Amino acid sequence: MKLVSLRKTVTEKKDDVEVGNIDHLEDFPWGTRIHLSDDEVRKLSGAADCNTGDRVMIAAVGKIVSTSSDEVGGTAKISMTIQLQDMALEKAEPEDNRAANMYGGI
Repeated sequence: MKLVSLRKTVTEKKDDVEVGNIDHLEDFPWGTRIHLSDDEVRKLSGAADCNTGDRVMIAAVGKIVSTSSDEVGGTAKISMTIQLQDMALEKAEPEDNRAANMYGGI
């Protein structure tokens, strides 16, 4: 399974505002965050060692519980709601080390 970045492009950020500075806008779109309460964190053994700012690797299985398709400006816009059912979480390598580990220390 290939991971893809959900980070907004500069163009997407500019589309979010008509006029103004885009530096204050979020890097990721609304709806891409997951909130885990104390009960869920305690179930995920790897979560206890994580702190704010840490990168984590998440594997999950979910069920699509709803889908929606709307036409906006002649283009179909699709959305879905996924109920996460099973999940694993562990600390990931810092972003700086990914390329070095993938390409042998380049």
